[in-house]
Amino acid sequence: MNEIYIGVLSGTSMDAIDVAAIDFSTSPPTTIATHSSIIPKEFKAACMSITNAETCSITTFGDLDHWAGELFASAVLELLKNSNLDKSKISAIGSHGQTIWHAPNAPKPFTIQIGDPNIIAAKTGITTVADFRRADMAKERHSLLHSIMEYLPILTRPDAF
Repeated sequence: MNEIYIGVLSGTSMDAIDVAAIDFSTSPPTTIATHSSIIPKEFKAACMSITNAETCSITTFGDLDHWAGELFASAVLELLKNSNLDKSKISAIGSHGQTIWHAPNAPKPFTIQIGDPNIIAAKTGITTVADFRRADMAKERHSLLHSIMEYLPILTRPDAF
């Protein structure tokens, strides 16, 4: 089984989507390739409008979730193209998503990320896992790196489901 994974992350500043291909068969893991895609100003403005609002329509949320998935997929495809990596060598994509709201200290702690992993998987042809940040919050942990390192290798095993 391949042990190359792609990680996708966009920060709270919403300035770029960062993508990295990492080989976990080595110790320590080796970075094979990286890529950064600028986030379109229109997308950033739309995301900021819902993070600054008291309410958001389901349609707006769904549109942004889909759009983010397309942006993340494009960034992954650019990484593959620029690095000449064959997608058949990739075990999975782990996508953190774009954080829209993070409330770890709320009475009922929660976090919301957008970037539909189904869109990413469909457009790249690579198994995509996501939503591990919420799983981490459910365990009352708040470390993004811990989430990624714990869940990605487990969720991509053939016997995981």
